[in-house]
Amino acid sequence: MMDIVTELEEKFMQKIRFGANYIPSKNWLHSWMDWDEKSVEEDLSACKEIGIDHIRAHIIWPYFQVDQYVINKQAFRNLESFRKVCEKVNMDFCLSVFTGWMSGLVAVPAWVQCISKGNYCEGILSHPGVIEGEKYFLRELTKVIGDSPNFLGFDLGNEMTCIADRDPKLTGKQADAWNCDMLNFCEELVPGKLHNNGDDHQPWFMKRYFSREVLANTGAITPLHCYALFTGALDRFGRQAEESIYLAPFMQELANAYSNDPVNRKYWVQEFGTVTTDLNEEVFDFMRKSIDAMFTENNLWGITWWCTHNISKNHTSFSDKEYVLGLFDNDNKITESGKMFSEMVKKYKTNSILPVKRTSAIVFRDSDIPKPEIVDWNTGLKFADATWKNAERFCDCIRNGIHPAIILPDKVGDKEYLKMRGIENILD
Repeated sequence: MMDIVTELEEKFMQKIRFGANYIPSKNWLHSWMDWDEKSVEEDLSACKEIGIDHIRAHIIWPYFQVDQYVINKQAFRNLESFRKVCEKVNMDFCLSVFTGWMSGLVAVPAWVQCISKGNYCEGILSHPGVIEGEKYFLRELTKVIGDSPNFLGFDLGNEMTCIADRDPKLTGKQADAWNCDMLNFCEELVPGKLHNNGDDHQPWFMKRYFSREVLANTGAITPLHCYALFTGALDRFGRQAEESIYLAPFMQELANAYSNDPVNRKYWVQEFGTVTTDLNEEVFDFMRKSIDAMFTENNLWGITWWCTHNISKNHTSFSDKEYVLGLFDNDNKITESGKMFSEMVKKYKTNSILPVKRTSAIVFRDSDIPKPEIVDWNTGLKFADATWKNAERFCDCIRNGIHPAIILPDKVGDKEYLKMRGIENILD
């Protein structure tokens, strides 16, 4: 019989889920218009075999919604087929909806421009008519997948900041309002799911469009896209630096600092992977250490690799690195990355560990750079410099054997807040 200490430890063990972003082995995401149910089942069955329990699936928005109140019925029939496959192999899925940005390609429905009277991305997060069309789309999607036992929830869209950046008139206030409105609407349609806004690193490092406060407090969970390459960690610090290895914990602690409920707020490392064409043992060692680092955090819901399958070489328009990101090749043979990820899944499925206690904290020193209503790249880069200085302080603590929490300056004298988070010591 377990003693009381072991029982308490078991209660707080990390029960983190492992998943992958689904890129079909055949015909990339164009497969929604060239559907092969058998191939999709083979893909997801291969994922299940290495311990993947959920996928983040991406539709291509203009394939599904051809006008403000008109859907492509064939695409929706294919979505229903996808649902059935997920249920058959027992694969949970989150659906990324307004995906007009994916792997460097932009795909926005033509009707958006017709209604907004602007450029091709203008109004997606601000025009009332476009927003009504988006809500219609969500209603129609709910009819097909809303009651599936494997449906995790809606993701508003893949890295919406990349679309927001193409709207010259959009303000941060409008982006936040859209985020809140859409996530509330998702909750009305399908209550109790993991509805979220799967944005990239830019709001956290560059303060672009969606605010940290809103991302940390809306939806059911806070997604984090933790790439050492795209965030700039690799260029600034190198692959083996703590700033690269502990990128995800830093981002989660930064989000915790802005959360109204940092004790209970759940986090999702929604995109993570080996973004390099030069796969070697040094790279795999870095990835193993990075996943180990994620397990130091509390309230981590899941780790979701990018991506399930390599892009087929007959699609020639992608950058070179896009063809080697998968856990599987186009014949569902496991890649070297897949073998490494499978090892980590097996390790943590059988040997869960306790997260570290963060009794010390650093105060997040944000820059005094004024944030303009319409964010430009130069201002964003200045914010990134300021954020990385905080990341260096965070990692200096780790190099000295301390795993710190992060708090905002206005919480330094708040004894109840510090006690609630278990913080006993403020480092500076």
